[in-house]
Amino acid sequence: MRLGAIILLVAAVAVTVVQFRRAQTVARHRILQLQHDRVRLRRELQDQQVVLARKTTPAQVRRRAEQMGIPLVSRGEAGGRGDLAVGDAGPRRGPRP
Repeated sequence: MRLGAIILLVAAVAVTVVQFRRAQTVARHRILQLQHDRVRLRRELQDQQVVLARKTTPAQVRRRAEQMGIPLVSRGEAGGRGDLAVGDAGPRRGPRP
């Protein structure tokens, strides 16, 4: 009777150990997936930052403003700190800030 209880106890411990190891393996796999996703997302962020930087260069802003028909004035005329400023395009359509 004691031998049967010992065998049953050892079997229960073995099953528990196997379940813990399986859980560790699943967790390790998930961690690796998340690390891979993090690297991919960082690359995407860097790519988007490069695209944004290219679109906000003074030459690109000037080109898009010309395409949209928005008049631009130089820094001295605008009294601001940037290279370009939006000129008076006519009456405002919305509430003033």
